[in-house]
Amino acid sequence: MGGFIQRPSRSFQVGVREKAQATTLITFLPHSNVLRLQGFRIDRVDKIVKFEAKEGPWEEDTVRLDSYSYEELYSWEQKCLVLAQKVYDQPEGIPDAHMHTILVDSPASKLPIVRKTYSNYWRVVSKPGKERVYVTEDGKLAFKELMEDLAAICGRNYFSTQGGRVGLGPPGTAPGDRICIFYGANVPHILRFSSNNRPAQLIGDAYLHGIMYGEALKIDDRCEDETFNIG
Repeated sequence: MGGFIQRPSRSFQVGVREKAQATTLITFLPHSNVLRLQGFRIDRVDKIVKFEAKEGPWEEDTVRLDSYSYEELYSWEQKCLVLAQKVYDQPEGIPDAHMHTILVDSPASKLPIVRKTYSNYWRVVSKPGKERVYVTEDGKLAFKELMEDLAAICGRNYFSTQGGRVGLGPPGTAPGDRICIFYGANVPHILRFSSNNRPAQLIGDAYLHGIMYGEALKIDDRCEDETFNIG
C-alpha cells in the first residue's frame, strides 16, 4: 500500500520538531535487519471498518475511481460515518473529523473548503445503481483532484482509537495495534507489538485526525520517548 498523497497544501509533519528536521533518523541493530527509530506511542486502535470491495466492471466513457465502484465506496463510507458519530457522540449530522479523514485532511482553517469537497464527494459516490458521473471539460481538474483524494483511501481501513480519534490505516490494521510517531516522519505509523520482546511489526503508514501537523509533539500526557526496534 503506497503512502498518502502529499501536496503543498497537505504537508503532513507529525514528527517534525523543527522545520529543518525533515528526515527520520534510522539505524540498524548490529548484524541484523532490525530497524531502530526514535519516537513515541500516541494511541491504540480500537474498532475497525474494513474496506472490502470487488472490482468493476466499468463503462469506457465514465470516470473511474481506481478499481472500486462508487457503490462500494459509498457503502463503506456509511459504515465509517456511523463509527465516527459514536466516537464523537454526534448521532446526527457529519462530524468534521470524519470529513477531514475521508478526504485525507486539509488544515482546519480550510474547513469550508473541506465541507464543499465532501459535498462533491457525497454527490459522486451516492449515485444509485449504474448511474455514473459524467465530467465536463470545465470541471475535470477539480474532479481529478477529488478522485486523487479518494484513491488515497481506497483499500484502507477506517478505525477509531481508544483515545477518541478516527483515522485510516493499511488493510492489515487490527484492534490493539499502536499508532506511533517517529521523529522526523511526515505521517504516523502503525506498529504491532508482541508479548515476548521481539521486534515490533510495521503494519504501515496511517492518517490520524488531529495530529497530522505536529499537534502530538505538544500533548503533555503522551507516552514517553522510546527507541522502536522494528523487524
